[in-house]
Amino acid sequence: MIDLTFASEGLGLPAAAGYGWVQLQFGDKIGKDRRYTIVRKLGWGTYSSTWLARDSMSVYRQLPHCQ
Repeated sequence: MIDLTFASEGLGLPAAAGYGWVQLQFGDKIGKDRRYTIVRKLGWGTYSSTWLARDSMSVYRQLPHCQ
């Protein structure tokens, strides 16, 4: 079994102090026309966080061998 846990960043820190991470939830839809669905967090750092998102308009999602 793969352990997908990660250390949590300091949410709620003030943007005026140079913080201000986007606060996303798994399954949130973001971007123009809510095109991207958040799958999971990949990591975070001092000034950013990195998220994996699924593109609902991807041509690969329409191919039978890629499902």
